[in-house]
Amino acid sequence: MLRTLKRKIRKLISKKPKNLNETKARAILLHLEGMKISEIAKILQVHKSTVYRWINEFEKEGEKCLILQAKKRKKKEGKREGNKHTRTTRKNHMGSKT
Repeated sequence: MLRTLKRKIRKLISKKPKNLNETKARAILLHLEGMKISEIAKILQVHKSTVYRWINEFEKEGEKCLILQAKKRKKKEGKREGNKHTRTTRKNHMGSKT
């Protein structure tokens, strides 16, 4: 089971990580091979807490956490109204010089 998992992770990894997902997969593989978290963080140039988070995600979700999913951005509603309100508030706060 562990060998199969390591093989799958190795397939996701190229020689030089192209994106965060490959770096994450590399961190998990190194952890599965017994490397210390601090060493992994130093090699991959990420914070230790990031490596811990990636490993925890992997332990909870398995391979699924290694599949890069696009994050959808939420539309900000009323952005123009907020800016208009800010301008009005500043104008009222500063007072008008006439």
